[in-house]
Amino acid sequence: MRVLTILIALLPLPAQALDWVLAESGSSLTFTYTENEEVMEGRFATFTGTAFYDPELPEGAEVAVRVLTDGVQMSDPVRTLFAKSPAWFNSSDYPEAVFNLTELRQITETDLQATGTLQVKDRSVGLDMPVKLIANGGCLRAQGTLELVLADYDIGDDAFSRFIRVGETVQLTFDLLGQRRGRNGQC
Repeated sequence: MRVLTILIALLPLPAQALDWVLAESGSSLTFTYTENEEVMEGRFATFTGTAFYDPELPEGAEVAVRVLTDGVQMSDPVRTLFAKSPAWFNSSDYPEAVFNLTELRQITETDLQATGTLQVKDRSVGLDMPVKLIANGGCLRAQGTLELVLADYDIGDDAFSRFIRVGETVQLTFDLLGQRRGRNGQC
C-alpha cells in the first residue's frame, strides 16, 4: 500500500485553472467609426477585468470585463462629451458597459471562438467573435476585433444625430493583457 501511495504522489498533476486579472497598463480598448463619411477613432481609458482560465480546459473559462463609459475618449473634447450624453452612452445613468463570456471554443492552439453578452445601458446583446489567445509565462494576451451595431444598444438615436451622419456600426478592437492574480511581473 505504501508503494501505491508513493506512485500516486509522483504522477504529474493536471494543469490547474488560474485566476487572471486584467493589466490595464498593458491593455487597450479602441474603436473606429464613421462621422460624415470620415473614419474617426476613439478609446476607452478605464476598464477592469477578471478571468478564470485553464489552457487544458478552455470551455470552462469565465471572463468578465467592465468598461467605465465615462472613460470614453474621442478625437476632441466636444465629441467626448457628446459620447457621454444620454443619447449615446448615458454615462451618468449607466456608468459601466459589461462583457461576460458564456462560452469559449478552441479552434487552433492560439485561435478561439468566444461567445458572450455585452450590456451597454439597459441593452444586453449576444456576441460571437474570434479571439487570438497568446500565453507567455505568467501572462495571457487576448486580441480581436468585432463589429457592433449602434442601434442594438440604443446609441445615437436622437434629434442631434440627424445633423451629423454617424455610421451604423463601430469596429471595436481589444488587446487585453491578463496577469495571474497575486503575481506582479513583467510580461
